Amino acid sequence: VYPCKIFDHGMHHQGQLRPPRKSDLAPLQQQQEEPGRGDAAGNKRYAMFFDLGVYGVPAACKRKERYDPVGPMRALEAFTRQVGGYSFLYADTFMDRAEFEEMFDLHLH
Repeated sequence: VYPCKIFDHGMHHQGQLRPPRKSDLAPLQQQQEEPGRGDAAGNKRYAMFFDLGVYGVPAACKRKERYDPVGPMRALEAFTRQVGGYSFLYADTFMDRAEFEEMFDLHLH
């Protein structure tokens, strides 16, 4: 598990990741070590995400049975979109273009 902090920069398009949902934002806290981020008082709004890696050999493969990873991965990607999360793109993804655009903001791409 790898923690990832995504800041709300207060604009609609802020790169590939959409602004965090308001319900996911951490409580405001005073941050003085990074001037220029946050509101006039130095408060920052951010949401915490984590990168969960799943490794190993599926039980079906160990039993020498057919295993198709596409169905389980698509279900995990659907859940991730539903809860406002992101897939980290260092691994395979099985989303179609519409699903990918639902997860990621491609306006600045």
